[in-house]
Amino acid sequence: MSDVNPSCDGSHCVDSKGEVRIYSLGAGGNLHLCRACWAHENWYRKGRTQDYLKMANDMCQRDNDDFYKKLKAEAEQNWPQLDWYAAPNPNVLNEGAAE
Repeated sequence: MSDVNPSCDGSHCVDSKGEVRIYSLGAGGNLHLCRACWAHENWYRKGRTQDYLKMANDMCQRDNDDFYKKLKAEAEQNWPQLDWYAAPNPNVLNEGAAE
């Protein structure tokens, strides 16, 4: 059974008091995720990208390499994997706002 982190918006927590970071969903949407949930979201996005590229490969059979490259770039843009260390820490952001 996983420990629920009350500060995390995910459901794959392993530490009830672990640090959370802001995971940007784009278009102004964000999630506060602990490290385990962050890893799970990146794993999910990687799978979505691979599924999309498999479909694109099946569609064009790589006859049109430029079209495949365009679809690959689109997939990576739609489901990017984000870096934990580059993400903002909401606790640090909130401390700066209190001053």
